[in-house]
Amino acid sequence: MKTFAVDEMATACVQRVALALTRLTGRRYGVGVGVGVEGGGGGSGGAFFGEKVARLDGTQQPLWDAVSGDYRAGGTEHADWIRIHANFSAHRAAALAVANVHADADADAAIKPAVAAALAAWPAPAAVAAIERAGGCAARLTPLSEWQAGALHGLCRHAPLVSVRALPPASAAARVPAADALSSPRASPRAPLAGLRVLDLTRVLAGPTCTRILAAHGAQVLHVSCEALDKLPSLDVITGVGKRSCVLDLKSASGREKLLALIKDAHVFVQAYRPGSLDKLGLSPAALHAVNPSLIYASVSAYAVPGSLSLTDPTSSLDPLAVAQNPWAARRGFDSLVQMTTGICHEGMLDNGSDKPVPLPCQALDHATGWLVAAGILEAICKRSGGFLVEASLVRTSVWLESLGKKEHDDDKFLKTLDGLMEQVKVRGVEGRVLTTLKHPIRCLDTNNEDNDEFDSILGPPEKLGIDEPEWL
Repeated sequence: MKTFAVDEMATACVQRVALALTRLTGRRYGVGVGVGVEGGGGGSGGAFFGEKVARLDGTQQPLWDAVSGDYRAGGTEHADWIRIHANFSAHRAAALAVANVHADADADAAIKPAVAAALAAWPAPAAVAAIERAGGCAARLTPLSEWQAGALHGLCRHAPLVSVRALPPASAAARVPAADALSSPRASPRAPLAGLRVLDLTRVLAGPTCTRILAAHGAQVLHVSCEALDKLPSLDVITGVGKRSCVLDLKSASGREKLLALIKDAHVFVQAYRPGSLDKLGLSPAALHAVNPSLIYASVSAYAVPGSLSLTDPTSSLDPLAVAQNPWAARRGFDSLVQMTTGICHEGMLDNGSDKPVPLPCQALDHATGWLVAAGILEAICKRSGGFLVEASLVRTSVWLESLGKKEHDDDKFLKTLDGLMEQVKVRGVEGRVLTTLKHPIRCLDTNNEDNDEFDSILGPPEKLGIDEPEWL
């Protein structure tokens, strides 16, 4: 198939993280430390395909709900396509409510045809708007030319891929900055981020990819979820490698108190909720900066332009000017929907002579954005002092991918090249379960030491979220 240059983007993302690690290890250990890429170009190019090749106990896990997918809309004279993302129960319920289809857990095979029949008469823009008003997630198939003519495309072209901004000096006493944490006795050339405490409030793929990268180099990553939130077991086990996992009820006073206690001693805070959605919990960048002035606050979003978050307002994450320029800044979105919105799926349809949307061969926007945020965090650590705000978004990443051009991609052939780059890790919380997953593509080596084995056995992913205590080790 002909598609945008996904593997070139993957290689560039891996190299950016490797460069930042080289700077960190060079400062900490001087000469004799090297940073290499596992498996050469294949290892870095394949970094975006992890969930496509991962196996739990030898079996590939399902990644999509039955309602998720592409639907023809607009009637016969004005046929168009929309995509619905329904992997979370609330989003699924919203789509079914708009389609007036009753959910039946035992009849998944019949649900999608029923939704398709109901949406066929809807104009595509109206269907998307109705689903979003109901609290769901959808996007219309947009031609690239239409997307490029819009204001958001222009804003993205002039924004950094990842924004790294220093937060204003705080009146409160600064805690130990992230750079100083790397002087921990736990740190070594092969685990340069040991001692770094990362609080992970992310879900799905982009944010969890970022924190898995940090964990792969020794950071202590504590993922925080909530019992009330939907889980994605198939993805959670893949992205949970190297992390601990706890649950907190952030709507309760005790849950928020425990989270703030963790934040006070954290070096990095990564969140991937819609901009502004955590404000009511007191978790805006400025609010957390007051709690921990040395904190690196990283945000992943779908449609916000990097640099949109407020540095100073503790009550509101989004800068009012950013919202005025980009009304979609807080819009719900996922990789597959952003591909529809930004012309990627329409180009795939045209390039491959298809009569339906053709997406990228992987969730490349999620993966790339996760790698870019990880690079931004490492670059902030290199600056050594004070708090920083790191931002990246799927929509900005899509504009970068668009600029890289297109190439032929044979998915089956490419995935076979990754067979030699797999490893097995034990799943925590249950005996005998094994995850076969892609090796992390970057390896830090101590060239002065002949023993270049892994710094430690890899911490296996939790069998389910929440099996650890909400505390730092």
